[in-house]
Amino acid sequence: MTARLPFTLTPHEGQDFVAWLHAYAARLDVTPAVLAGALGLADHASEPRTHRRGGHLAEHHVGTIAAATGLSAVAIEEMLSSVPARTGTNRAPDTSTRSGDPSAVQRLRDATALSPRARLEHATTLHPRRRGTTGADPAVERAGRLPDQLWPAWTIRLVDDDTFDPATSRSSMLAALLLPHSERTLGEIAGLVGDRVQRATVAFHLRKLLWVTGSAVALQILTELAFAVDAHDLPIDYARRRRLVAGAELIERHIWARFAQQADTSSGGPRRVRFARCYLYELLTGCNLHLAPAPYRMESSLERVDYHDFATGMPHGLADALHRHAERLLADAGITDEPLQWQPPANWVTITDWPGADPDLTDPQPIHQSLRGRRAPQAQVAASLGISTEHLRYVVRQHPRPRPAYPTRRVLVTPASVRGSRRPPGPKTISLDPVWLQGEYVTWRRSLPDIASELGCKVANLKKFAHEHGIPVRRRSGPEGFAHLDAPGVHPSQIPEPLRSALVGRDARQRLSRFVVLAEHPSVTQAARALGTHQCTLTNQLQQLERACGGLLLYRHPHPRPVGPLTPLGDQLHRQALDHLQPTPT
Repeated sequence: MTARLPFTLTPHEGQDFVAWLHAYAARLDVTPAVLAGALGLADHASEPRTHRRGGHLAEHHVGTIAAATGLSAVAIEEMLSSVPARTGTNRAPDTSTRSGDPSAVQRLRDATALSPRARLEHATTLHPRRRGTTGADPAVERAGRLPDQLWPAWTIRLVDDDTFDPATSRSSMLAALLLPHSERTLGEIAGLVGDRVQRATVAFHLRKLLWVTGSAVALQILTELAFAVDAHDLPIDYARRRRLVAGAELIERHIWARFAQQADTSSGGPRRVRFARCYLYELLTGCNLHLAPAPYRMESSLERVDYHDFATGMPHGLADALHRHAERLLADAGITDEPLQWQPPANWVTITDWPGADPDLTDPQPIHQSLRGRRAPQAQVAASLGISTEHLRYVVRQHPRPRPAYPTRRVLVTPASVRGSRRPPGPKTISLDPVWLQGEYVTWRRSLPDIASELGCKVANLKKFAHEHGIPVRRRSGPEGFAHLDAPGVHPSQIPEPLRSALVGRDARQRLSRFVVLAEHPSVTQAARALGTHQCTLTNQLQQLERACGGLLLYRHPHPRPVGPLTPLGDQLHRQALDHLQPTPT
């Protein structure tokens, strides 16, 4: 089988074979004779009439060229039909030329394999008619009109994967956006994005992008987006925005404290004030905090994690107040004709089947339910929903949570004390029935963070109220500290048995997911090998599930197959687990 060449060069209308062959060879950076030899046309690089039979290209030549270049037989025939017939030649048609040598074509492919950088630079994923920019280098023009990182939604559309660090990958993808038709080196392109962007980092992310997506679709999207940026007027002057925020404080401490108080959340100390200023910097410039000037730059990855927790934990009221404040800053600077934020529409490229996922189509409701009352890391919550952490953060920032993650202090009182008081309860007073709390916490085994999130109070206040009314509080350490239902955002009464009992306890979701894998394998050994764990560990987890559910989940047999088919109880749990563990559609 003939190997495919690195890319296809579609012939122009009316272009003959010789002109096409020379253009294709120049594109591959080889001589026409080398390319013709690889295609099995070594004797005919300049005499296309010699391998025509009766005015048509020999069938084996058509097949060879089509297999190596990806052109259709019709395109090849049309290309050759434009060559005028030569007169006065005594040379007979050569019908003895063999089809292209696969090893020769493969050597040509290996010798001319283009890096992702070169494929972007030469726009090889598009028709050659897209070439031909004039004037200044397009990379310089684009860099002056764009932020220093690719827009978040476009990054997620390219790759929805947690292995890409947004602090470096977004700026690398912006550098890729500058490459098409530029004559600058990759190091110069990286310098246009930012002083801290390294050439090796950009090259690494481009190779990784090609490897993770498994095709050149991501490179085609970046190429088309770059040309669309050239062809459109952008509604935001990013260079002016960067000049606006340079050296500015953006928000004073007392204004931030007032916003936090109005949103019923804690204003915190200097750290949260700094995070609020960094949030405004992102809103106004769309730029990368990893590359930002002082005092907005975030060097530490741990600090960036805390900042993301701050940004995704803001309630809707506080986020709305910061957006209005940013709009006032623009108005004070005389910028009234620009939106606060903007990203190119998805229809700027022809691709509709994204390599990653379109975050604008994600329903925020399941994400809010999973985050409510859950102290698990955002990466763990995102994995349970089948999306990346950046995908989760983007959706939450576009659709802030209705309630604050850090509410101000509340006073919990019983209904009897409210009725006996002469004064009406204040706005920060919550009437809580101890009988209801005992039923939710002890009987239904809900966690204190889950209940506190529903009530809008802090966990410490709820724990103190439980102690005062004789409700035993589970210890944080030991197995009993985790004896609560692992189903955040869902009331236990909505979960059927035996799934409800299976979800109680430490690592409940892991045991349940491993039981699903075990049910699909003929033995514990094979299931443990598929999960990458020990057989004894999987056996112990199966026994814990059976004790929780009150019966055998799989039939036992003597060796060599100690695990048989599912019992009726196991089959019921298996069906319920598949529904419960299924990622939320996005």
